[in-house]
Amino acid sequence: MAKRKKKPKSRQPDELLTDDPCSIAKTWIGAGLLAALVMLASNAPQDWRIWGLDGLSGLDLTTQIVWVASALALAFLFKVLIRACFKTSRISLLVPVIGLSAFLVTILLPASTFLRGDGQLLISTLAKYEIVYERTFFYNALMMTMVRQLGFQPAVAFRIIDSIAALIYILALMKFSSRFSSAPAKAFVMVSGIFTGSLLVLSGLVEYYPLTQAFMMLSLVLAVGAIEKERFPWLGLLAAFIAVGFHFKAVVLLPAFALASRPLLGKRGAIISFAVLSILGFSAALMVARINLLYPLGPMPEDAYTLWSMRHFIDLLNLLVWAAPILLVLAISLGSKIKLQKIDDPVDKFLLAALAGTLAFVLFFSPDLGVARDADLLCLFAIPMTLWFLWRFHHRKIPVNAGLVSAVLFIGLITVGAQVVLQHDEDRTVNRHVKHLKLDPIRSGYGWEVLSVYFRDKGDTGREESILQEAIRHSPNGRYFMRLAQIEIARGSYDKAEPLAREAALKLPDDFHAHGLYGYTLFFQSKMPQAGPALSRAIQLGSTDGNHYSMLANIYLGRDKPEEAKKMLLAGMKQTRKQNEQFHCIFGMVEEALGNSGAAVMHYNRAVQRNPGSPWGRQAAEALKRINE
Repeated sequence: MAKRKKKPKSRQPDELLTDDPCSIAKTWIGAGLLAALVMLASNAPQDWRIWGLDGLSGLDLTTQIVWVASALALAFLFKVLIRACFKTSRISLLVPVIGLSAFLVTILLPASTFLRGDGQLLISTLAKYEIVYERTFFYNALMMTMVRQLGFQPAVAFRIIDSIAALIYILALMKFSSRFSSAPAKAFVMVSGIFTGSLLVLSGLVEYYPLTQAFMMLSLVLAVGAIEKERFPWLGLLAAFIAVGFHFKAVVLLPAFALASRPLLGKRGAIISFAVLSILGFSAALMVARINLLYPLGPMPEDAYTLWSMRHFIDLLNLLVWAAPILLVLAISLGSKIKLQKIDDPVDKFLLAALAGTLAFVLFFSPDLGVARDADLLCLFAIPMTLWFLWRFHHRKIPVNAGLVSAVLFIGLITVGAQVVLQHDEDRTVNRHVKHLKLDPIRSGYGWEVLSVYFRDKGDTGREESILQEAIRHSPNGRYFMRLAQIEIARGSYDKAEPLAREAALKLPDDFHAHGLYGYTLFFQSKMPQAGPALSRAIQLGSTDGNHYSMLANIYLGRDKPEEAKKMLLAGMKQTRKQNEQFHCIFGMVEEALGNSGAAVMHYNRAVQRNPGSPWGRQAAEALKRINE
């Protein structure tokens, strides 16, 4: 009896981590070429334009070689571990440990750096959140305030917020990876390995952006699940709106959700919802946050920038290279397997629409910097782009091999990963930031301002001042004059602060801070005739600074108009959340002039309680002593 030949085992649909020699070869050839470009960019002359690849520029050549070799060894080790674990019939516990550990390291590492992202600063206070920022990042400011009220210091509060974002991000990633394999550990290692290698999460962990990124990921993943089940993605849309609350630029996802509604609402309903969401979202962003979109054919009023220019093209190219190095590897690996063809998969359409919306926004949004763009733009386009590529792998049944995942990890380690680690060295990070600013001096003003804020937080006022003066040489923005005026006021040099504040008011005609600051410098030089109009203009613009109201009230009082002074102070109490000792001392003076001694004593007492050692607190104490005698 002849032996029956054993049929070869068919490949199980969940065996995604395979070894395709051709694909691995192409992938590592591409990774090697990219590594060579990284070395070239990191050691190129000053005017080298591929800043997206110069992550090793803070190291000497020998250390760069050691770094690249170490990254190669780690990537190879990761590949060996994956293959060893997946050859067993049962999934080893080592597999999820590897995936989770690598992913958590990339999430938590930036939380300890003093410069997070490429030149973006770890702002340790809420001082940045003035009126526009409170609207633009409403949930961020609210959450930061809540964590601070629990008694946590700023650095700890940032770590808590980062950890919450990381948890949301990982859970969303686990949910998405479950679509790729019936073995959860295998799928999660594949997906998290690619995301870890591309280090996309590092793009979001800058300032207050991690929660924006986490909810963007969650919204897209929830929407994919709903679309697969032919349901309207309500939960995904809700998460998208929450992401908008964490950063208004997330409105670019909303048109994709409108497109996803077509199978349920019909063509007309989808068009209507697309129009409504697009108009409302972008209109709100324009009105609330005062976005400056690029002029297609002319320069911006400040920091001259034109949409149709070679400089803009170079910026976009660097943005793609810096934020998503994985895409270069993926493009090589896919080769001709993903061709232009009719897209009939609704999930494919949804993710492609999200990708198109984010890329369009990145294209038209003014970067302000001639170098690295804001991290919110990076995480905006990087998440839908990577999710779309991963979905294409799955939908077109293209195998993902261990070589691909390890190559992605290697590229991430020598690009964005190197930049993040080097940011623990202050001198190297600052020098690298300055190097980028010198690539495009015309539009480097904002970058110098960012650096000045870092030195302000360190208490190095001298370096902050010199850097702001450098910013003014390249871009005479009113914000820079305001800060220089504040520095002179802190020194008591009101005469030097006056011309700086006047220049700020001229350049920012609709900013109450600038006009109020100008009035402040005049007030404390006893130039009341000039101070009055400046303070009045600040109040007309909706000032929320109680000092503006109290100083103008003091001017009215000096003109023997206590009734008008009191009206001004009452208006100030409605417009401001909290009043300082200056406000209450002047209020006491007004009430005393009106003969209301009881009310005067109340306000004088409040002034003393606010700050007894300040000049206004001492003046209030003397007034109380005089009244009680």
